[in-house]
Formats: sequence, structure tokens, C-alpha cells
Amino acid sequence: HTPLPSPDGTRLPRQQWAALPLDPELRAWQTLDVGLTPGQSGVPVGVAGCWTDMFIFREAGRTFAIFKEAEGLVVEAQNPELTRWQAVGRIAGVHGECPNFIKLQDRWLLLRSTYPMTYQVGTFDPERIAFDLDGPDGMVDYAYGLVPATDPNYYRDGTGVPVCRFGAPPAHSANRGFYATSVFADAKGRTLLLAWVGAFESKGWNCCMSLPRVLSLDGDDRLIQTPVPELAQLRGRHTGLRGMELQDETNTVAGIASTTLEVEAVLVLGTAQSVELRLRDQSTGSIAVRIAYDGHSLDANGTLVPCVLAADQRRLTLHLFFDRSLMELFINGGRQAVTRVAYPSSSSPLEIECCAVGGTAQVMTLDAWELKASWPAGG
Repeated sequence: HTPLPSPDGTRLPRQQWAALPLDPELRAWQTLDVGLTPGQSGVPVGVAGCWTDMFIFREAGRTFAIFKEAEGLVVEAQNPELTRWQAVGRIAGVHGECPNFIKLQDRWLLLRSTYPMTYQVGTFDPERIAFDLDGPDGMVDYAYGLVPATDPNYYRDGTGVPVCRFGAPPAHSANRGFYATSVFADAKGRTLLLAWVGAFESKGWNCCMSLPRVLSLDGDDRLIQTPVPELAQLRGRHTGLRGMELQDETNTVAGIASTTLEVEAVLVLGTAQSVELRLRDQSTGSIAVRIAYDGHSLDANGTLVPCVLAADQRRLTLHLFFDRSLMELFINGGRQAVTRVAYPSSSSPLEIECCAVGGTAQVMTLDAWELKASWPAGG
């Protein structure tokens, strides 16, 4: 998509190119013009100069693609090799960068890398080239927290979802959090998602990939994200609790302290004002991760998440991964997710605490594991 110089030295509008590998080791590549230049192949002359992030999808035996910053432009492949394309229409709801458009359980899911990331469920008609926004919308991950209603950097799209204007990340977030997703199907037929996670302190690098997540829709067509079950292969030493009542005091889970942890917990608020799960630095006593639930919202280490429980329910399910400085939290079976960078005060192991504030609460179940490295020793 690099602008090419014209004979008079000016820059031509950006166009889309493909790159084909020339060897099995993927060391040599050949670029290929696929015919998508503004003013050609049906592409509007006025398409934004930064249109890119091509995402390819298939339906009804046809192959299509969408882009960022192209106002929902849809192009269709004209040959099986995907080397010739033609613009065929536009779909609604495409905002931000790295749009992913996938079929999930006979519905269509549009993922948008905005601040924060949002999704829209609907119906895609390949004959009309139309995305009918007839399903729910919501947040993919609360990495950027709740959108301030008065922030001028935000607008609300046609579905009412608050979206940050492209190029204007929230003032409180100097680097990207959970962003720029990649979605693909694996050999088991699952739809998997990976995202780019940033906001680390500068150490010559500032990004890593999230844990792989399995995507599905619940009975109301809302997005569900769960960590791939294969992550259980990384589990090491285990400890757990069953049926513990919390009496307005802190309770440490004995036998587990590590810089890499996985925790699954079912907590019941009871009469307490809030119930909390914490990871505490063993040497300094400071709290590295604090997850608190008060019946109305959940505070995930400073990120507020609206309550997703029914009014008559007090039970909360948490699935937490912590890897030295990165927290990924899945709430109530993956109905909501929060990804945050969180630095402990030292490199000492972290111990797990549960506590009730202002009354009693219950730990129905809690299982915790030390996590082993995903890379083999010496890798």
C-alpha cells in the first residue's frame, strides 16, 4: 500500500498490493499489484490515503475483503489466486483499524479496533452486499476502560456504540492495550482470536500477543470469549478452596506463590459491600492486582466494568491469568474481558487473597495454579 511516485515526482494514491513467497523458508518475496488503486476496479477516487488492513472473508462461494478507513468498502476476488479484485459495494458499521468480519454460528460478527475495541452482530447478504445491524453490539475488551461520555474524541456510531475517532486514543492511555485483532479458524473448526497488547514500560519493545481466545455467541447473540483449553497444559502446582466464608477479613490461599498464575474462582457477594480477589507481592506486601465486585460494577485493577449479572444474582465467576506484568481476566464465562498491564512492586512471587468488605461473602470454589513457561527450556 506504499504510495508510488509518478513521472512528475508527485505521489500517487495508495493502492493495495499482495506479497507472494518464493521459497519454503519465506525468505524471498515478490510483490504483486492486485488492481486496487483509487479510481480503478470500482474503488472510489476519494478513498482515504491510509486505507489498508485488508481482511478477507468468504460467503456463498464468493471471496470478499474489507479495509480500514475505506467507509466499509467491499471488494470481491475475480480469480481463485486472489490476484484480481473489483469493488462491489459497502457495508455498514466498519470503524477504526484492523476490521475482522467473520461468520459465527450462522450470524456475522464485525470486530473493530477502536478505543476500546467494539463488536457488532448482524446478517450479511452477499447478493445485496449489505450488513444488516440486527443483532447486539458491545465491547470486545475493556482494556481502555469505559468511554467518557463527554470526551470530544468520541462519537457514537449508528448503533449507539461509543467509538474513538481514528488516531485519537484516550488521554489516559499512552500506548495501545488490547487492539488489532487477528481471527482465524483452526483444524478443530473453532474460531480463534489473538490481539496486540501494549502499554508496557519501554524496554526496547512494547507489545506482545494476547492469549488465544475461542469465540462464540450466547443465546442472545452476544460475544463470548474463553481462553483456549489447551492452556491447561501449562498448569503446574495446584491449590484450591471450597465453601469458605469470608468475614470482613483477608484470607490468603496457602501453598501458591508465583509470578505467573492462573486462578478460577466463583464468588458470592452475600451481605458484604464488596468481595475481592487480590494478588499481593510477597516481599513488599503491596497489591499488584485487585479485582473487586460490589453488585453493580467490577473494578479490574482500576478498570471499571458494568455489572453483567441479573438483578437477583450475587454470584460472580472469574478466570484470571497473570504473567509477571500482564493480566487477562475473563468474567462470567467470557461474557466480558479485561486486559491490563500491571507491574508488581518487585520481582517476588505473588500470593492470592480473597476478602469481603463490610459484611460476609463466600468463596464457593477457587482453584489456582502456578503456570509453566510456554517455551521449552533453552528455547
